[in-house]
Amino acid sequence: MGMMDLARQYGASFKRPPVLELSGKPIRKLEPGLPNACELRFEQDRNRLLLNLRGADAPYAQHNRLVFEACIKRAKTEVKALVRLESFSAKTEDLLLQLIRKQADWTNASSILEQACEVFGISRSALHRRLQKENTNFQSVFSRVRLEEAKRLLVQDGRSLSDIGDLLGFSSLSVFSRFFYEQVGISPSRYRAAQQGDIRLSA
Repeated sequence: MGMMDLARQYGASFKRPPVLELSGKPIRKLEPGLPNACELRFEQDRNRLLLNLRGADAPYAQHNRLVFEACIKRAKTEVKALVRLESFSAKTEDLLLQLIRKQADWTNASSILEQACEVFGISRSALHRRLQKENTNFQSVFSRVRLEEAKRLLVQDGRSLSDIGDLLGFSSLSVFSRFFYEQVGISPSRYRAAQQGDIRLSA
């Protein structure tokens, strides 16, 4: 039995014996040497071995502070990314992107909001409440999706700016261009040229 072997192995290394918790009922006949190797607790919620390690609660020695801080920063970034993947706003973004790329029959944010509610099976107010809990709103999510899709189309697609604006639900090229400029700081045409290497973004 693996846990008992571990208990016997580590038991002699500590002043206080480890605790072996078992979910089963008390064992009538124990293996030789096991009672002295650890403290047994039966009928617990789960099987586990608790080791009484000296210094386990002591502060971690940072031998290389720069590396330590870099690792912590990377870990926090990955945790945030994992949390975001499970967020309702991320799921809403994915859905809106699918609706746009399928070129669904919609002409404004209100129309695509109705489709999103229908897919999620919730009301408008419920969708707004769930987004508000994540400190955002539908218009912000919708704008973010349209901007990222506009960037993709400008670089990867040969459509005209008017066609891209129509595809993304803007009423006119001027409205699309103004939206893009407010978000990125340059016009759609300059962004496309810059990404294709014709000019620099800072030019």
